[in-house]
Amino acid sequence: MLTDDEQLSRIFMALSDKTRRDIMSRLLKESLTVKKVAQPLSMSMAAVSKHLNVLRDSGLIEQVRNGKEKLCTLNIDCLFPAIIWMESFGTLNFLDWDSLELLLSDEK
Repeated sequence: MLTDDEQLSRIFMALSDKTRRDIMSRLLKESLTVKKVAQPLSMSMAAVSKHLNVLRDSGLIEQVRNGKEKLCTLNIDCLFPAIIWMESFGTLNFLDWDSLELLLSDEK
């Protein structure tokens, strides 16, 4: 079992990579198969799988087998410990889902 600090570290490590943030932004809109996650990415399926494993191991996504395919779904609740931790610095006075979506996307 991970400590709270270890879980926070995994979440922030997962979020530190632009490719993983891009994947999360796409999953914010809809659940996708691994194949659909990989389509716009310029990397091998093995590399995509590694990114998805990091996201899954951090709890940020869930993967469910659907026949021969795996369906990836964003687990937004996993972000709450990180949000609470960041709020402890007094910089986030409220939770604004639109701002969170903007933060995770490239539409800045």
